[in-house]
Amino acid sequence: MIRKYKGFLARDDNGYLWFHKEKPHKKDGVWKSSKGVFHIDNSYFSEVTKYDSEPTVTNITIELTLKSERK
Repeated sequence: MIRKYKGFLARDDNGYLWFHKEKPHKKDGVWKSSKGVFHIDNSYFSEVTKYDSEPTVTNITIELTLKSERK
């Protein structure tokens, strides 16, 4: 099963990297949105920095292999 998501990557002032399904806004050093937010390993996407004034538009693809599909 493959799922594709359009959204935004944004890194908070503390270095945490987040994916947002809707465009977030930055307040007090933290990017915020109300839907579809999940943390991504902080070591990924070093080009997305805490100094960015806008979030980075991105597409994420997740492939899920169910137990019945494994060989």
